[in-house]
Amino acid sequence: MNIKKTSQAKFISVCVSFGFTVGILIYILGFVIGGWLDRHFGTGSWFMLGGVLLAIFCSFFELIQALKVLEKAEKRTDKE
Repeated sequence: MNIKKTSQAKFISVCVSFGFTVGILIYILGFVIGGWLDRHFGTGSWFMLGGVLLAIFCSFFELIQALKVLEKAEKRTDKE
């Protein structure tokens, strides 16, 4: 029972981390850096859009990596 609760806590931790990662990356890459580049080059909102899309891609990539690590740890725990 204790192992199951630990596994659930790790999964919740990964989910919360994903939420913070998405929010922070969208703000930094999309609005701050993309907005600055749009003002600097006068490109409308293209860099901001590109930054938001890049942030979403990076966040999902990070989520997939974290879930792979979590899955490996769970398989290792199941074998023991």
